[in-house]
Amino acid sequence: MDEVNAVAQKYSLAVWRIARQSHGAEFNGKKAGSLSTLAAFSFYPTKVLGGFGDGGMVVTNDEALYKKLLRLRFYGMEKTYYAHEHGYNSRLDELHAAILLKKLGHLEDYIAKRRAIAGRYDSLLAGTPLVLPHRDEHCRHVFLSLCLPA
Repeated sequence: MDEVNAVAQKYSLAVWRIARQSHGAEFNGKKAGSLSTLAAFSFYPTKVLGGFGDGGMVVTNDEALYKKLLRLRFYGMEKTYYAHEHGYNSRLDELHAAILLKKLGHLEDYIAKRRAIAGRYDSLLAGTPLVLPHRDEHCRHVFLSLCLPA
């Protein structure tokens, strides 16, 4: 990611990372959502931090992109009835947000369970012809997260 971000910075580009299954994953001590200008997470029920239906979140530390994302999720509007651009009705409803907020407090427990299960698979499948997932020492794997070697 460092090389991609360097090229993007040189040409004033934003890097959008699909981090849909990477809740809690890290690379070189940095959280998955902080490795690019923008990162998109999914809250689909099978994800590490899953809700009870479809939903997602985009994170950024760029103020201008943040304001644009707020507009886009609300029909392109900043104020009611005046659209600056074409947008969508893509807000997470309060019930799903409350469920996710409650589950967020258990995220580390969910990750620990996934890591323990992955370790069990590793020990049970060792010595078989199966190619087991690669683990990089620079990554904190959450399993169902993609962490490529540096």
